Order: sequence, then C-alpha cells, then structure tokens
Amino acid sequence: MKKVVSGMLCGVFLLLSMDGYAQLGGLGALKGGSKTESKNESGGNAAERADKFVADATVIREAVVYSLIQINAALGDKNQIAIARKQAESLAAETKPKELAAKQGTAIKDLSAEADRILKNAETEQKIKSLSPEMQKRVAQSLLAVGIAALKLPDTLEAGQALVSELSGNMMANMSRLGPLKDGLKTLGETAPKLPPLVSTGFKLMQSAKVDAGSPTKDAELKPNKEIVFPEE
Repeated sequence: MKKVVSGMLCGVFLLLSMDGYAQLGGLGALKGGSKTESKNESGGNAAERADKFVADATVIREAVVYSLIQINAALGDKNQIAIARKQAESLAAETKPKELAAKQGTAIKDLSAEADRILKNAETEQKIKSLSPEMQKRVAQSLLAVGIAALKLPDTLEAGQALVSELSGNMMANMSRLGPLKDGLKTLGETAPKLPPLVSTGFKLMQSAKVDAGSPTKDAELKPNKEIVFPEE
C-alpha cells in the first residue's frame, strides 16, 4: 500500500506543478501556503484521526462526483447528458454507505473520462458562452470544487497512508477503522491523477469564455452540491 500510494502522490505532485496551472487566470494564483499540518499535528488519537480522514474523504469524493455530473450535464452532448443523468439517479437511489462510496468511485472514473472529452472538444468554449448565466455559474462552481479537491488530495492521501501504517500496529483493535480507511485511500488515490488535467483545461476554457471560476486553494471549504441542473429538453 505504501509504495502504491507513494507512486500516486508523486504523480499528483508532478501534475499539480504543470505549466498549465501557472498560466491560468484563476489558477495562476493557486494558494496553499506552507505544507499543511503533519499527520500527528491535527490532534486526537489515531482512531479519531482515522474517523476524520474517512469523513474528509467522503466530502472530497462527493464534491468531485457531483461536480463532474454538473459539468457533463451542462456541456455534454445528448448522450453525455444522458450518462450524467443516469449516474445522478443511480447515486440518489443507493442507501447503503459502503455501496454508495463504491458507486461514487466508479462514477468518478467514468465521468472524468467523459469530462476530459467534453473539455477538449473544439465546440465547448462556444457552448460555455451560450449557456445561461445561471448555468455558467454552476459550471464555474463545479470546476472550482474540482480544483479545490485536487489541491487537498496530496496531503489527504499522505495522512491516510500514515494512518494505515499506524493503525496496522494494532490490527485487531483497529479492524473496524482500517477497512473504511483503506477503501477511502484507494478511491482517492485513483481520483487524484485525473483531476489536475481537467482543472487546467477547464479553467483555460472559462478564461477564454470570460467566465470567472474563482481561485481554488487547498484550505478552502468543500461543499458537495448534489442538486444537479440539467438542460431543458
């Protein structure tokens, strides 16, 4: 696990330092200050920190998946909009937390691939310009949320990796926490490399379309917005 996550972290750090980030209007002012508090500086014992990690991972996962649904719903073609709608309906229908988390992870894989195709489409900039002000705002807020998530993920993954090592020292006592912790690490590790390219492309498009998407910072609060607005049919 340690080698796998470390490899993911290296990839994320490289992506976050891409020239595309430095060149973007909003992302040109990426903020984060010094490295966030270390794994033992956040206070509380390992069990409490593990619970916090799982809660934080849930917020990041939900912010990303619903933001991607909104981006694809606003900017996709009829087929991509239908896929986004189906994903939203599937997530809304799931009531079991473990199954919901797994569905969200799978949805992020599928939706991020669709979002990549949408944002790289030559017609997308014009589509952004043609959206209503309300829909432009929703796309901007969704891209901002994905940008914030991308900046939070490296430290979050590092903290989670350290917690797995710490809790594994007393496997029997911490079994109930290790499962959700490892599940959260797996999903976030798979999500992390997908986000920086989407944010880089998306912010360039918004800048060209003269729509302000704000400036993501890793200390900003993430608030998942599950209320998706689909284009009128």
